[in-house]
Amino acid sequence: MNNSLHNPPDPKTLMDELSFLQERLETTVREKQALYEELQRETARLQTALECIYRSKSWRWTAPIRNLEWKLQERRKNRISYRFFAHIKKLWMEMGSPYPRLVRFFRHRIIGKIWPPKIEISV
Repeated sequence: MNNSLHNPPDPKTLMDELSFLQERLETTVREKQALYEELQRETARLQTALECIYRSKSWRWTAPIRNLEWKLQERRKNRISYRFFAHIKKLWMEMGSPYPRLVRFFRHRIIGKIWPPKIEISV
């Protein structure tokens, strides 16, 4: 049988436990608030440092080099993609070019979103 129905806990014990839990909650909230404020200060400090770097002469002077490096990396990625798709196209043509509508869908709907087809205009 359940004794808790016949012997309810002492209200003073419950109040003591409740006040203890409230104090613990308040302490935890204060600790989390302090941690949050510390993170905010650190974020502001790092943001200021980053802005100083971006405003520096060396950062502005090296911008063309960074842009060139970025463009070269993009070209390398595209060359790998072109090679891969060239092999796929070769395999597809060796098989007799099956499912042309599926290939067109894949090329224009799937790949075209991230890598649009080039349109050559001849005059």
